[in-house]
This record gives sequence, structure tokens and C-alpha cells, in this order.
Amino acid sequence: MYDKAPAVLKQLEYLVGDSVFQAGVRRFLDRHAYGNATWRDLLGAVSRTAGRSLEDFGRDFMLRPGMPLVEQRLLVRGGSIARLSLLQRPARPLSGSRPWTERAEVLLLYHDRAPIRIPVELRGPVTTVDAAAGRPAPDLVFANARDYGYFLLLLDSASVHALDSGALERVDDAFLRAMLWGALWDEVRNYRMEPARFVDLALRELPRESDEQIVPVVLRRLDRAVSAYLGDEGRRRVQEDVERVLWQGAADTARAYGVRKAFVDGFIGLAASPRGIARLDALLDADAVAGAPLRDPTRWDVVTRLLVLGAGSAQPRYAEQARRDTTADGRRLAFIARAARPTAATKREYFTRYFADAGLNEDWAAGSLPSFNAIEHQALTFPYLRPALDSLGFIQAHRRIFFLETWLAAFFRGQTGDSALGVVQAYLRERPRLPRDLRRKVVQHMDELERTVRIRDE
Repeated sequence: MYDKAPAVLKQLEYLVGDSVFQAGVRRFLDRHAYGNATWRDLLGAVSRTAGRSLEDFGRDFMLRPGMPLVEQRLLVRGGSIARLSLLQRPARPLSGSRPWTERAEVLLLYHDRAPIRIPVELRGPVTTVDAAAGRPAPDLVFANARDYGYFLLLLDSASVHALDSGALERVDDAFLRAMLWGALWDEVRNYRMEPARFVDLALRELPRESDEQIVPVVLRRLDRAVSAYLGDEGRRRVQEDVERVLWQGAADTARAYGVRKAFVDGFIGLAASPRGIARLDALLDADAVAGAPLRDPTRWDVVTRLLVLGAGSAQPRYAEQARRDTTADGRRLAFIARAARPTAATKREYFTRYFADAGLNEDWAAGSLPSFNAIEHQALTFPYLRPALDSLGFIQAHRRIFFLETWLAAFFRGQTGDSALGVVQAYLRERPRLPRDLRRKVVQHMDELERTVRIRDE
């Protein structure tokens, strides 16, 4: 909801127009100054100012769960657009079948002429972009330019091919480039683009990307694709290339520090080969990394990764770093790192402490969950998946509100197999009276596990 609210307001502003929206907001503020109000009051004020009913908008965007998925369909004949259609359907069955009504901007992008922008209002299952017909065939189409629409966008095959063939590099607008990266990631998560293809594309484009906001996002997606979506064979195929590109990016002094640090963090998270482990060790012996002093939080990240991998140097490095960093934060990071030890005894100790140790700091516990659930340790942590679900009521009653989200995300993202998915599905079947809010949170976080299992099976 925290992410949805600004996106919905942006869509509402684009739907009715800037001046109408601003006048409606002023009307709302004047009427409810120093008083209480609801979203219905705001929507009513904008509706009266716009002179149109926004009842459907409120029902779809405020009360309805989920969001729409919009798929581009492009037909080209003789070098011109014969038809451009936008097909709409709910992203998840829980949303029902009724289409959303919203407004978006379609972008036709060319390498040899100015781009064309076409406003379009989506009302039904299929929207034909009439203003696109007869235009020269573009390099690519993007039906959510400037991010006005509140929907997941699936690109047409020609646009995906263009982005995979160098068009991404020619996009100078960083915001548009970020959205195109997001669309490509949605292609992967909707089973339309193989994760190996995304990894290859990221490894080609990352050395050319200089935006400090884009690089960390792409690196996080690269991490998920390599560590979770690729099978063992696929990961072995790309491992050396991944480590090489990330290590070179970290060492490229022509880049801004923020970009180089993102590459360092990406390398630490994905290093796994003997050469990669040696470089992790070398980082701990260095005084600087990415052109800045190597600080203790990064040192702890390296130590944690060595522990995850069961590297021969892991235990001595852990002891060395614990002696080096005796601060309060150092003790917290030591606790987090120790959860990454790849032993059954460690997993048993930590899971027990999560419930039995009343003095365990909640931030320490939350911070240790990703280390405990390292994807490399899923065989060790699988036995704890069902107990983790059975404990949700206790967690909801005894932990702060966001701990439950962290708990579910860590346990679900740390698994990639259909057996883990079966455990979650069985839990939901066997708990028909599970409180609605808990059920929704489980279903929400199960989505990533479902996608992971299916992507790996494709």
C-alpha cells in the first residue's frame, strides 16, 4: 500500500489532467481544512471538478486487490504499423475479471527520428491505439512512458528483441531506461524471457551503465536471476563471467563511487568460484575498495559470504573481524554473520533462539534471517519452513509489525524447489480459518516462490 498510494495518485492526475487534479485537491483541502477526511472525500472533490464519475476508479484502485497486466501486441506491414493493441487482464486471479479503466502514454521510439508519444485510455480487455496505425515501424514500443499507468507491462517480442540487440544503450533518458529494465525483468518473472538471456543482457549492458540509481537495481535482479532462477548448470555457465564483470566494474575508476560500490556489493553477493573466494579474501586484506576505505560493514559482508560458502578461510576471518570490530554494531553484525554457518547445529541454534531467547534484540533477529536462509543452504533450512509458518500467530502477537514481512520473505526467498512450495500450499489448505490478514501475507510472499519454481522448470 505504501508504494501503491503515490502511483494511484499519479494515475488519477494523468486521467483527469493536471489543472483539474490540482483544482480538485484545493477543493478537497478547503472543505476539510483542520478536519478528518477519507479517500472517498478526495475522489469526490476531484470528480466534481472533473465533471465525470470516478466511482469505477475508486472501486478498482482503492478497494480492489491486485493490479492489471497489460500486454503489447504490434503488427507491422511494409515498414509501417498496421495495428498496435494493448491487451489487459488481471495480474492475479484474486482481482476478478473486470478490466481497469486508466490512462497511459504510449511511446514509439526510433533510432533515426524523434520519438512519438500517444495518450491512450484503457477501458476494456483490448484497446487499439488508433493513432499509431500508419506510423513508421518503431525500434520499440513502450506503453507506459513516464510511468503514468498503474499496471505491469509485457512488451511485444519485437521490442524485447530491440532491447536485447543494443537499443537499451541508445536510450539517453535515465528514467525511461530504468523503466525498460523493469519491463525486461517482468518478462523474466512472467515466463516470457529466459533468465539466462536476462543475465547475458545485464552482463553486456552493465559495463556501459553509469546511473547510480539503475546499477544497484539491475545488480539485485542479476543476483536473483543467477542465484535462484538459473539451475546449477546455468549458474556454472555464467559464474566466471558474472564475477569478471562485477570485479571490473568495482575497479573502474572512471565511474562514480556509488556505481563502483554497487559492483563491490554485487560481487560479494555472487562470488562463488575458487577465484572469487580468493578475491573475497583479498578484499579483507585491503585498506580500500572502490576508491574508498574498506569499512567494517563491508568487511562483515565479505565474512558472511565466506561463511555461506563454507570457505576454508571463513572461520579464521570471522574470528579476526570479531576482534577487529568490537562496537555495538560489530556485535550485531557478528550475530548476523554467524547465522550463515552451513551447519545443521547453527540453524537449530538460531531457530530456537528466535523464540526461546526473550533477550534477543529484534533487529538482530531480523538482520540474521537472510543469512540463516542463504539460498545455498536451502537443504539445511527446508525443515524449518513449516515451523516458520506455524509460528506466524506468535510472531504477529510478539514482534513489531514489519518483522512478519521480513520473516516470510527470508524463508520463502531462501527456497527454490517445488517441495518447499508444496509445504506452503499444504499449510494454507490445512488452515482454512487462518486470519485473513495472515493468509494474504503468506499468499503475497508465496508469489515469489511460485515464480521461482516455475521459472526453473520452464
